[in-house]
Amino acid sequence: MLWFLLASPGGISGVVDFLASPLHARRQREFPANEVEVGRRIGEGSFGIVYDGYIGRGTNGDEGMHVILKKAKAQVSGSSEMHNTEVYMNRYLQRNAPEAVADFLGTVRVKQDQVKRKLTEGLWLVWKFQGYHTLNHYMKQKTFPENLSKQLLGDSATNKRYGSTNQRQNALILRTIMTHLLYNLQQIHGTGVVHRDVKPLNLILAGDTDTFKLVDLGACVNLRSGYNYVPNETIMDPDYAPPEQYVMPTRTPRLPPDPLCSLISPLIWLLNTPDRFDVFSAGLVMMQLSVKSLRHESAMKHFSGELKRAGYDLNKWRKKCQVPKEEFSLLDADDGAGWELVTALLQPRHDKAFMIWPSLVRGRPSAAAALKHRFFRGTRRVEPIKIEFPKFPPNFEPAAVPMAALSLMAESGAGIKVLQEKVVGEMATKLKSPEFTYAITAAIPIAALICLGLSSGWMLMQGLQTSAQLSYGVSQNLGITGPASAAFCLFVLKQLLVGSAAKTNKNDQRSTSTGLASVSGYGEVRRLAEEVGALDTRLGSLEALVTIDSGESLEDKHYQQIARMQSLLAQPQR
Repeated sequence: MLWFLLASPGGISGVVDFLASPLHARRQREFPANEVEVGRRIGEGSFGIVYDGYIGRGTNGDEGMHVILKKAKAQVSGSSEMHNTEVYMNRYLQRNAPEAVADFLGTVRVKQDQVKRKLTEGLWLVWKFQGYHTLNHYMKQKTFPENLSKQLLGDSATNKRYGSTNQRQNALILRTIMTHLLYNLQQIHGTGVVHRDVKPLNLILAGDTDTFKLVDLGACVNLRSGYNYVPNETIMDPDYAPPEQYVMPTRTPRLPPDPLCSLISPLIWLLNTPDRFDVFSAGLVMMQLSVKSLRHESAMKHFSGELKRAGYDLNKWRKKCQVPKEEFSLLDADDGAGWELVTALLQPRHDKAFMIWPSLVRGRPSAAAALKHRFFRGTRRVEPIKIEFPKFPPNFEPAAVPMAALSLMAESGAGIKVLQEKVVGEMATKLKSPEFTYAITAAIPIAALICLGLSSGWMLMQGLQTSAQLSYGVSQNLGITGPASAAFCLFVLKQLLVGSAAKTNKNDQRSTSTGLASVSGYGEVRRLAEEVGALDTRLGSLEALVTIDSGESLEDKHYQQIARMQSLLAQPQR
């Protein structure tokens, strides 16, 4: 339960943020419209226009505060909803992940009588000025990636420390950019937010920290509170879209209201892995940064189509593509560390396909897992360690010898003490203990009650019409059908009765053994414990045989040991 409450995206922190939201609302800053000065237009998107500006700059020489202003397009459908979402997401991430996004300062509400020049009526968003240029701006220049060397790697003295060749320096710039991007994604994913629009145009270089930060949060979805989540809605750039198109499957049940959504958010996150949506887009950004011919919009559209036809197999695409081999030099460095990473980022997401836990399936990694890749450490591929097993004579027949005797022969021949600390015997003792018996008997009904309480609360909040959605979650994620669900309920009831009987008669070894035997699969465990105990006794006698007594010479004892071992192995084993 403690792991569940603390697991990503954090059930406890979500509830705390929900309870503290009224306090945060009072602290939100709103600037007066008469102090705002709108400058030149520096950017435009599908739903809004971005301007340079100042707040508090007077005629007496006061410089005021340099800011970035954004206003929603009044004539575009859906722009007001995107604008409100961006206000919410900027405030939310400024509280929970401020290092990952641009510094949001507040809003300006302009009334009709306050309109002047470019300052139009409506709600304006205000950010601290941290720079004009996005990653897309630097990437389109002919000198990329050398044009980012000073900002990302420091002065020339620092660059010499990393290496004098341009190839080495370019590899470091690529690694630094991807580190910033994946770190930002790791931070926002830890709060339950999925960006859904990761691309070079939405990464701005902050001049005060020389790091890239995420901007344009209007398409974000908060899966810890359920804000802005619609199952069948997709908001993204098609050139950077993953193959699944949706952040979670469209058949996913409608999320409950907060704070119940925060409490079950770790389960939603574990079963659906929505953060992998942004990771695929990060892989496409890495391909653009590494391969020069993919840095134009038309080339990116063509690459997305070819990758789809190749079944999102990057190795298959590379064999058929027309890209010159030298353009993959940044990815092939360090024994192909970059290519290994980008291949993992761009593979399909395998959750909900064959297993309950998608994190255990070989598939697209999370941002946190990608940051641990050897590409960011600059190390070469580590070959697997070859294990050499002990060599036996040619006439030796392993099939006729018990595994325990093989282990004993290998260790005694090397002069190592046989089965140090007697781990096998200790495990057998713990398995036979009454405390372990009661713990196994009581764990299943307690876990069932917790799951039953969460699902019941969810259904009560949603209404009886969501019973079909709940059955989807059970059948798709656990593979349990309707009759199997009824059988499972009867099984849980049986375990409750068995657990009660075991608690009452825990001092009676016979009744305890009966309670254990009724638990599904425990009969096999008990039989194994008995065999382990017998094996431990047998190993004790073997250990006594190989012990060297001080009263005999080493040579005599060696021949006696061989003779006794041969006679012992000739005996029928249990």
